[in-house]
Amino acid sequence: MIAWREALRGLPVKAALSYEKHWRRVILAWKEQGHFRLATPLGAFLSPVIQEIVQGRGACLVPVPSSFSGWVKRGVEPSALLARAASAHPVPTNWEVRRVLGRAGWAGATQKTKSRRDRFLTARRFRLRRAVPAGPVVLVDDVLTTGRTLEAAARVLQRAGCDVVG
Repeated sequence: MIAWREALRGLPVKAALSYEKHWRRVILAWKEQGHFRLATPLGAFLSPVIQEIVQGRGACLVPVPSSFSGWVKRGVEPSALLARAASAHPVPTNWEVRRVLGRAGWAGATQKTKSRRDRFLTARRFRLRRAVPAGPVVLVDDVLTTGRTLEAAARVLQRAGCDVVG
């Protein structure tokens, strides 16, 4: 089920689920209440979306890193859990999950304390921590609000010569 489609820097942006009603509660339980085992069924929803983007090719799934405060609070990277879960459905795929992005500098206020307008105006900044293998790259984020985080991550990868496909 693809709930949201947009184009970002010429790339398809697709969401596996709508961040509304029942799914919002499930995602919040997963991210904020420590029910990390929910990554597996959420990855099952995301896998066909990624398959649609890469069209049977091998790909590198790059999780968008959490803020430092989010990582400290949870002790895990939700996007990395989601990417690993998606790469395992329905059977292991020819997708490699690589945590190549890191935060550049202090992020300031967390996303959920910002208004939608503030989120749009403030792009998160990223840096490359390690090399990305050649071939298609798909960014994986846990929640999509304005697309600014994905845009900033895609910009860093594209400037490094990566073939970001979605």
